Amino acid sequence: MDELARVLTVWMQAHAGELPHTLAIDGKTIRDHLGLIITLVDTEN
Repeated sequence: MDELARVLTVWMQAHAGELPHTLAIDGKTIRDHLGLIITLVDTEN
């Protein structure tokens, strides 16, 4: 998860100014190692 946090932070910094000011993040792991779903939601809309 540390690597995911690092990659997400880099991506968000690269898109600063383009993204909404407030985002909610949610993550789900599917059967331990089958997959991971990350959702970013604009909470202002």
